[in-house]
Amino acid sequence: MISIYEQGELMLENSAEPDYKKQWEEQLNDVRVDANQLNQVITLANDDRNNRENFDFQQHWKNFDARLKDLKTSALKFEALGTKILSEAEKNRWESEIRNFENKFEPEILKNANKAKLIFQFMYRYTPENLERINEIVSRYVPEDTGEVNPKEMESLYMKAFREFQREFEPQNLWDSFLELLAGGVHPSPSERVMLEKWADGEQKTREDM
Repeated sequence: MISIYEQGELMLENSAEPDYKKQWEEQLNDVRVDANQLNQVITLANDDRNNRENFDFQQHWKNFDARLKDLKTSALKFEALGTKILSEAEKNRWESEIRNFENKFEPEILKNANKAKLIFQFMYRYTPENLERINEIVSRYVPEDTGEVNPKEMESLYMKAFREFQREFEPQNLWDSFLELLAGGVHPSPSERVMLEKWADGEQKTREDM
C-alpha cells in the first residue's frame, strides 16, 4: 500500500500545484506512521503468543482495531487530496491506480487479520495439550498438497475432521468454543447452537449419501 501511495506522490509532484506539497507530504507521512503502528500490533501479539499467562488476546485485538481505524482515516485523507488537487487528465489515473484503500487494501488487511485472529484465538483459549491434539486431527485429514485435491474431496475431508472434533472434545470445552468461532467470535445462543449442530449433521449426512 505504501509503495502504491509513493507512486501517487510522484504523480502529485509532477502534476499538482506545488502549494499543496507540504500537505500531501504530511498526509503520506501520517499513513506511513499508522501503517507501521498497525504492523507493530501484530508483531507484538506474535511475540507474546507463546506466553499464555501474559498473552492478552482481547487487548491485542482492541489495539489492532484502533490502529486500523487510524490507518483508514489517514489513507482516505491522502487519497481524497489527490482527487481534489490533480488535473482532470490525471484524476482518472489517480482514481484507478492510487485510490484503492476501501476496495483493495482494507479487504486484504481484514482477510489476513481474520486468519491471524483465528490462530490467536486458538492459542489463547486452549492448552498446549489441546493444541497438540488439534494439530494431530488436522494433520490426519488435510493432505500435504491441497492443490491436487478437488473441492468435493476437500469438503469431505473437512467434514471428517469436523466430526472428529465433535467426538473428541466434551461440551463446554473445545467443541463449544469451536461453535463460538463458527458463530463469528461470539458465544452462540441455544438456538444458534442447535442450528450449527444441525448444519454439521446435515452436511455430514449429505456427504455420506453421495
